[in-house]
Amino acid sequence: MSLTKLGSELFREKRWSVLGYLSSGALAYLSPGILFAFSAYLLAKSALKPGILTLGVAIGSVRFFAVARGASLYGERLVGHSLVLEYAARVRVELFRALANVVPHRLFPGVFAELTASLNGDVEETQAFLLRVLEPLVASGVSLVVAIAVATSFSVSFGVVTALGAVVMAVSIPLLGYVIATRSSRSNQSVRASAYRSASSVSDTFSERRLLGSDDFLLDRLRADTRRFAQTQVSIGMFSGVVALIEAVALVLTVSATLYLGVKEVASHRLGSVYVAVVPFLLLGVFEGLLTVAVELSKVATFKVSKDRLNSMLSFKKRSLDRNPSELPGHGPVEITLTDVTFSYPSSEKPVLKGVSFIVPRGEHLLVTGPSGSGKSTLASLIMGGWLPNRGEITIDGVPTSELSEEEIARHISYLGPEPYVFEASIEANLRIASPKATDAELMEVIDQVGLLSWYLSRGGSLGSKISMRQNSLSSGEMQRLSIARVLLRGAKTVLLDEPTANLDGENEKIIVGLINDLFLGATMVAISHSEIFRSMFLCDRYVELSDGRILG
Repeated sequence: MSLTKLGSELFREKRWSVLGYLSSGALAYLSPGILFAFSAYLLAKSALKPGILTLGVAIGSVRFFAVARGASLYGERLVGHSLVLEYAARVRVELFRALANVVPHRLFPGVFAELTASLNGDVEETQAFLLRVLEPLVASGVSLVVAIAVATSFSVSFGVVTALGAVVMAVSIPLLGYVIATRSSRSNQSVRASAYRSASSVSDTFSERRLLGSDDFLLDRLRADTRRFAQTQVSIGMFSGVVALIEAVALVLTVSATLYLGVKEVASHRLGSVYVAVVPFLLLGVFEGLLTVAVELSKVATFKVSKDRLNSMLSFKKRSLDRNPSELPGHGPVEITLTDVTFSYPSSEKPVLKGVSFIVPRGEHLLVTGPSGSGKSTLASLIMGGWLPNRGEITIDGVPTSELSEEEIARHISYLGPEPYVFEASIEANLRIASPKATDAELMEVIDQVGLLSWYLSRGGSLGSKISMRQNSLSSGEMQRLSIARVLLRGAKTVLLDEPTANLDGENEKIIVGLINDLFLGATMVAISHSEIFRSMFLCDRYVELSDGRILG
């Protein structure tokens, strides 16, 4: 999938709306020129005391194109924004489909947050390009062709001057601006990214910095990044002003040249005196729209960076399989086997896991412990099929993960991580994401099982009650209980726990471990944790300890 393909699909579905959008845009750019031209003709003709019919036609034309300009501008905005917003919505949907192929097992949470913020900015940049550059460029191009044809009908010399002015204002100056802007766009993007990272660091570490008294360093860095970003924006603004000034000078020269030629044509009796101002005023109106287009076109370099990043993200694919994916039989607990598994990330030559082997029989609970950085979370990613071992093999009920799609693995193994997420939606929507066909009775059953019944009643006793992380609707412990409820709704008989109590205080951690022990009896379970409380309370059949990517003992 790419931005171009998404745009082509939208055009095929809504071609008449797109054509209407471009037509109304062309009329919006052409109307001022025709309005000015008829006004000039009317003023010149009235001095000769023409007939009522002639004046009536001219006055009617002026009024018509005055109304047409307003109507076409309204139509352009109405249809254009509707199309562009729909296109942006489709891009966002495809982006998050692509991102779903790499999270949570192949992209770290902090990187994901920064990436999504950056991509949102890129989508907004794309919207601005479509509304302020692409459509105006096409529409003004159509109006320029009409203007050149009208000017040529009066005189070939008029047509030549108009064409030259159009080339300079619509091609040469914007291209010059684009070349210069390209050199600074990448540095502007890096400065913006640096400012975003600094702002995120300040907000994410607010409590710690207040306690440690270390405000100065991060705040100073944020101030410096903000100043640099402001300076780049000022430079871009000044550059845009220079481009607009050059465009204005080119417009004045083009109009002056047509006035000069008009006077010569009148003097040689090849043109009536009433028409001498028609072409200059036509160009004044039509070329007026090019002033803003040229300024926006100089910003295409910034859009190109955004476009390349969006296209690279849209090209993310699911982990490829060498053959047609296999399917796991049945819906009961599975057996998980690791045989001499060694793995290193593509960006690193150092192995994270080195020759790891163990078997988790059906219905057995295995606890994997070890210090931070020992490879525990990487092990979880490998079991869920996000990555494949560089050497060795992982099998689920005897089928290698290399022959299973991530969706097939997820159908049989439920994943519970350290960072539960609550969507800004109703309680039932937050639960039904795990099982869309679950009945209200089933939802109430899992709410009761995870000990959220009193919380549910405090929210009005309605499944339709809205909850949100931003509104502090749930504590950390309650959010993790909600995640456990989702696992129960899925009905999977095999569960992978990846530091499920990492963000909980001691009391809440004990409650969550107790729920896990009670609710998943008979299930195959791999629990990964370095918490002392978890290790002491979790009812496991056996445990293994990882250290520096190897199993100890």
